[in-house]
Amino acid sequence: MKKLLFFFLFSFFYLFSFSTHIVGGYISMKYLGVSTSAVNNLDYEVTLIVYRDQGGVSLPNPVNGIKVFNGPNDTVGFGFSLDLVSQQFLNFGDSCFMPDNLSIEEFIYKDTIELSLFSEGYYVAWESCCRNAGIINIDNPLAAGTTYKSEILISDPNNGFTSLQNSSPTFGYDSLMNQYYPHNAYLCKEQQHTFNFNAHDPDGDSLAYSLATPLDCHKPISFPIITKAAPYDTITWANSSYNTNNPLGPGSYMFIDSITGDLTTYATTVGVYVFSVRIEEFRFLNGQWKKIGEVVQDIQYETIDCEQNNAPTITIDEHLEDGIFIDSNYSALIQLPYYDTLELSYDAFIERELCLKIAARDLDSNVNIFQQMLKDSVSVYCELNMFNSGLDSTSNMATFSNDSALSNINSNFCWTPLCQDMNGSPFYVYFYSKDISCFAYHTSILEVEINLKQPNNNPPSITEMTDNAALLDSTYTDTLKLKYTAEVGKEICYPISAKDEDNYNGINDYLSLSIRSFKNEDNVNVQEYNFVESGDFTIVNSDLCWKPTCIDMEHSPFTATFLSYDDACINDTAVLQIEFEIIEPTTFEVDSVMPNVFSPNGDGINDYFEIPDVELNYCFDTDFKIEIFTRWGKKVFEDEKVNFRWDGKTKGGAKCADGVYFYSIESPLPVAPKKGTISIIR
Repeated sequence: MKKLLFFFLFSFFYLFSFSTHIVGGYISMKYLGVSTSAVNNLDYEVTLIVYRDQGGVSLPNPVNGIKVFNGPNDTVGFGFSLDLVSQQFLNFGDSCFMPDNLSIEEFIYKDTIELSLFSEGYYVAWESCCRNAGIINIDNPLAAGTTYKSEILISDPNNGFTSLQNSSPTFGYDSLMNQYYPHNAYLCKEQQHTFNFNAHDPDGDSLAYSLATPLDCHKPISFPIITKAAPYDTITWANSSYNTNNPLGPGSYMFIDSITGDLTTYATTVGVYVFSVRIEEFRFLNGQWKKIGEVVQDIQYETIDCEQNNAPTITIDEHLEDGIFIDSNYSALIQLPYYDTLELSYDAFIERELCLKIAARDLDSNVNIFQQMLKDSVSVYCELNMFNSGLDSTSNMATFSNDSALSNINSNFCWTPLCQDMNGSPFYVYFYSKDISCFAYHTSILEVEINLKQPNNNPPSITEMTDNAALLDSTYTDTLKLKYTAEVGKEICYPISAKDEDNYNGINDYLSLSIRSFKNEDNVNVQEYNFVESGDFTIVNSDLCWKPTCIDMEHSPFTATFLSYDDACINDTAVLQIEFEIIEPTTFEVDSVMPNVFSPNGDGINDYFEIPDVELNYCFDTDFKIEIFTRWGKKVFEDEKVNFRWDGKTKGGAKCADGVYFYSIESPLPVAPKKGTISIIR
């Protein structure tokens, strides 16, 4: 039956008795569709849920005096009544704990109303008097009233929406106890509680949760109570220690997650407390989010003395490295209760296994086994998550087995760091010990900082062994520089050696020896040299062999740079630089024999008479003269260059006849013979 306009009056005494035992409730609206009576009207089901504590008189059926108001204009639409459709006593607690003297009855009223399309929206309100005398967080609770108020937008023609088909969100349903009021709707003194209001919106609108100050009714209070238009006064807190964001007073806290609706509380004083939770609904309309409704639940919870549940403890009981027991410095901490993160720090060494025995204990487990099975057990588990890179994503050498047991539990965390983990140090590993309690869950956290230590690594040494063998037993961290001379045309060989006697975990460092460059300051490389790069454990050798040429002498000096490095986690190096100053030879030796015949016929083979390889061996100035004569003493060729070339012609360019010719050489060079014959055969 639709309610259009009804106003019912209560007697003073009846209303006073009725109101002083209401402990919370709210109003919601559900869209039913277009009304059959008018196409511009919509049908809505209005629900009022009221909670009454024990000892109160029966609530009326129907409830009268509820009114609809036109949006921000606060003009009265009409009043109506709601019929009682459900009434039940609610259950609290669970199989582990049932709180004493908590008895609340739930009353659900419903009926259908008809609303005209109105772009400013509506709000439904119901005022009542008075609150319970036992409430401790508001001033003079018997003189404070209650107003339930719900807002809804059903039309927005200015934005092109003539009918939004909008329903109010509803507070969550406790499926465990088959009731709307949660079975844990009480606070245990000095224990943290988390409630989830688990609101549901039939339209899938976005919901936002927040705490609100409970509403009072209009003052002065006069009977009968008549619901009036907004604005409504809010209750007056008992003192400055109570407020909207902390209605539980000194040493306590209450906050709600705006997205999930999780309400977290901690109360320090036994008593009855009033607070409100607001749910706002938003919908994306014409490219922007717009608020289209709001429901506020007035709530009264009582803080009682519950059985205490202490948090479990967690610490490191033993510390081993490569199976060797190191210490148990923190094992005594297992006896100390704490409610925060325990922070410890350990050093770990590369390629050496670190094992920590993580131990947890629940101090509430001092009862016999049958009682304990119904109460606390303790579990310990580990998450290998780091502030930087995780252990489980680097060396993959970390192990930990999650486990659980009654009273006490331990599990080993073991890790063998590798060289590649050095750059991520320090690492942070978090272990969690969580008890399993009927009353409240507690988790203790152990944060272990692991600092990786590089094993001592001495740098290798490097030297040239011919004259500086003693340097190989010295340790240095900078570049060693030597200086030598080299003669043109004379081959030299220098044995280069590197040494590193470091030993870690029974393994010596592996050394690599290489030549990085052999050039002058203008980056001109030597003509040709021989050096084989090599590697070995402890000591490594290789020879630099080189025969300088006259071209090399033109670009002297040259520096050969050698590098030796070890394979430690953070490797070290040694550098040797040898500077070679190239000089003229101190002895003169000609590698080739003077020819006695040539064929200057232009075929590119033996077309010239010359001293073989002389240009490669003698790139310096010297007194030199050669003369060539016929057998009758006529001079046909002469030159003052050591790298002369006779093409078998006279100075005038005429070809000399085939036959034997005589040459004479004047030079300090040991060219032999100084006199001889040369034959032309074409």
